[in-house]
Amino acid sequence: MQVTTFARRELKLVFRSPGFRLTGLLLAGVMTLLVLLPAVAFDDPAPDLGAAFLLGPATDILLPLIAIVFGHVAIVGRRETGAINGLLGMPYTRADIIYGAALGRSMAIAGMSIAAAVPAVIAITVVYGIPPIGSVLAFTVTTAVAGGVYTTVSVGVSGIVRTRIRALGALLAGFVIAHALWDGIVDGVVSLVEGANTDPWWARVARETNPLGAYGRLADAVLPAAPHVDLAVEGGDVAAEQGELVGVDPTAGDVVIPVLVLVIWLVAFLALARWRFARVDLK
Repeated sequence: MQVTTFARRELKLVFRSPGFRLTGLLLAGVMTLLVLLPAVAFDDPAPDLGAAFLLGPATDILLPLIAIVFGHVAIVGRRETGAINGLLGMPYTRADIIYGAALGRSMAIAGMSIAAAVPAVIAITVVYGIPPIGSVLAFTVTTAVAGGVYTTVSVGVSGIVRTRIRALGALLAGFVIAHALWDGIVDGVVSLVEGANTDPWWARVARETNPLGAYGRLADAVLPAAPHVDLAVEGGDVAAEQGELVGVDPTAGDVVIPVLVLVIWLVAFLALARWRFARVDLK
């Protein structure tokens, strides 16, 4: 198999894209601005609070969308242009293309997420002081892995559907469901099947299987406990004060379960894409 060879090809293709560099700068800029928010709202905030703000819209919203943009065209885009037949005429099998595209593009997005965290960590160090290095490194690795999983799912969808529009539409719809509607859908199904004011075991399991939620829980587990934020209205103005540290003691399940959820999503979409792409007529 030529998976690694094709992966290197994909990695170079993505890195050479001007859009990749621009989105990387955007991700880094948003992350850096977010970690500076506590410095605006509070007097002398702790480094732990700045580190806790690494988790936010940049990684929860922007990173999955970047993965969708660079993953959804990997296979179906080449099918639409006919370039896929040229690749199959080279020493690449269909499995090489699926796995190599997923690996190469996932490495690119993971690398982008790591690079984007660097200026944010520098800003934390300059403004607040030295953050907990272990927590920051664990968060960076967690985010890189999550970005790779999101990209792999996007490539998998690209190998399943027939057009770029369908791939993009399916992935954006999935993102909206995972980000905003997942728990509501589960609660609605519970009300229909079990009735109101119930919480069966299968509903709790379903809530855990949200990939975006799994990343959020894992990131919360590795980041330091953030000081509590007290809000008060004084003379018509909202004042913010940094309260006592809220202790968080993550359990093994807070780490193991989200990791398993992300692995399941990665493996499932790769397997489905491999099965579908092996049987589709490319003529």
